[in-house]
Amino acid sequence: MHLGFTRPTTAFPPSFEEAETPQNDVLATSRSLRGHLSTTDKNHAIGMNTERFPPYTFPRPAWLPHIENPSSSLPPSIDWVEKGAVTPVKDQGQCGSCYSFSAVGAVEGAYYLQTGVLSEFSMQEIVDCDGLDGGCQGGEMQQTFKWMQMNGGLCLLSDYPYVSGTTAEEQAVCLPCPVVPGTAPEKWITVRRNSMTELQEAVAAQPVSVAVGASRAWMFYEAGVFDGKCEQELNHGVLCVGYGGGEGSEEGQYWKVKNSWGPEWGMEGYILLKRDDFDKQAACGIMEDASYPILPSVPGMTGNEPARPPVISQAGRSSGSTVGLNPLQGSATARDCGGSTAIFSNVRISPDAVEKNELVTVMAEGTLTKPTLSGTYTLSVVYEGAQLYSHAGDVCGNETVALPLNAGTVHVFGFACPANPGPVSYGLDVILPSIAPSGEYLISIKGHDQDNAQLVCIEADLKL
Repeated sequence: MHLGFTRPTTAFPPSFEEAETPQNDVLATSRSLRGHLSTTDKNHAIGMNTERFPPYTFPRPAWLPHIENPSSSLPPSIDWVEKGAVTPVKDQGQCGSCYSFSAVGAVEGAYYLQTGVLSEFSMQEIVDCDGLDGGCQGGEMQQTFKWMQMNGGLCLLSDYPYVSGTTAEEQAVCLPCPVVPGTAPEKWITVRRNSMTELQEAVAAQPVSVAVGASRAWMFYEAGVFDGKCEQELNHGVLCVGYGGGEGSEEGQYWKVKNSWGPEWGMEGYILLKRDDFDKQAACGIMEDASYPILPSVPGMTGNEPARPPVISQAGRSSGSTVGLNPLQGSATARDCGGSTAIFSNVRISPDAVEKNELVTVMAEGTLTKPTLSGTYTLSVVYEGAQLYSHAGDVCGNETVALPLNAGTVHVFGFACPANPGPVSYGLDVILPSIAPSGEYLISIKGHDQDNAQLVCIEADLKL
């Protein structure tokens, strides 16, 4: 059961592929351990603070469905860190939020594989806003995937930074932040329990959220393949990012696991766990509760493209969470679509040679033929023939709209309502930053007035 829950978690029953099992964060550590570490513990490390986390446990799941589409041919080893699909190690601090780090890490890897872009997403958003889990009192990765789906995805870490590691509690308010399209799982797959082959198949495809029984020996791990004692109960959510070893290997077969205790712990924040199909406890229960998200494709984004790692500040947070392209010069045109009660005889765009990170202004001037008291518009952004974004707004007044994937902003300059028949203007400011994918963009605004009559229709073509 969850410890210290203040929000209900049973309002959403699991589906077949969304099996949810109770589990709680995280360390099987208590303050009484300090000063009682035996020098005979294997793989002990020095300089670790045993008072950082409260003792939580969560029971092993009783039922797990079979993984989809297992592969018959597996690579002998894989390391998603080396392949660029894993963001830097972070520190959950004094908050029991390991489940959020595990689930976010799985989404970051899946998003990279879908888009070719390595982005850091927010754990704090989950801690503060996820009503299915327990904030700093623990949670479970499958429920977190479910909440991500319900929420429409995740925000960037830079938009919602992690603070609970210091405060040891969730914030009192769930803060608004722009969700990155393509980060809401379509579903999540749970790996069949105690199958080394099927977990290997899953990890060969993408980073996988796993639960382990972290013990005192685990806590003080330094290097090498861990073969110390593990807790019987699963109590900690981590991310399996690869596997290796095998015949001829000195260390033997292992799982590579990303922890959330900072880069000072273990092997720069990672641990190698023994991979053994016959000894189910050898890897601290890693094969007992593993799952991974399936993300939708993102229009205009291609998976497995080369991506630079994000630039990391000294504090360990991304100062540019999404990797982009160099500015390129392009072209721009704009027009009145016609058929509206606002007839724009003069539509101009400046400049007509577009560059990334440059302001592009579309200004339409003409005549309003019907009184306008109110109305709505739809802003549509199409990239390379596929709709990237759609937004509804008010035709009266001004509004700033952030495009998805950090692809830029559109500032809409609307009507001053009530607007009487006569001269009228309507405009857009568009900024496509350096991270916006190169290609052709069609940005259109179509508005209707209070009588649902078409009021305005403007299109702008931008080629980068």
